[in-house]
Amino acid sequence: SSDVCSSDLSKSGKNVVYLRLVTNLYMLMTQITLNVENKAILPHLKKILNAIDGVTIAPAKRKKRIPGIEEAFEDVRAGKIRHYDNVDDLFRSIGI
Repeated sequence: SSDVCSSDLSKSGKNVVYLRLVTNLYMLMTQITLNVENKAILPHLKKILNAIDGVTIAPAKRKKRIPGIEEAFEDVRAGKIRHYDNVDDLFRSIGI
């Protein structure tokens, strides 16, 4: 097959490789995620995994980035905002 290994940087800054492990028994698919710190071993890891029957490498799933203004509108819709009449009220509410 012509599976492609995908890698991505996680929030922790470590390279994350996404794999799909396919078992032939009962046609169940189990997906695992490997965290690989040393990016230099990825070609070797890909070669080994591609040689295993029933293992495919799935593309990385990337979260869709939401623009800041959209996040702000979501906060408003969810009621996650507070209104203060002035800065003194704000400071009083946070104990300053």
